[in-house]
Amino acid sequence: MISHVVLGDVAAERSATLRLQAEEFRQAKKADSARAERRPDARSQMRWRRGVSRPRSLEPAIDPAH
Repeated sequence: MISHVVLGDVAAERSATLRLQAEEFRQAKKADSARAERRPDARSQMRWRRGVSRPRSLEPAIDPAH
């Protein structure tokens, strides 16, 4: 059986690691966002990266079966 002291130490180390990784992620995202804002079409580029598709056309789709 593992001591509760050892488990506490492992949990504290894991928590510190996760906090560090989260901070690194936030900093990378902030830097990416700053780079994107300097581009002319930054807003649509950011939407596209998040998986929101760009509209192909403003015209309605024509159903070839009808």
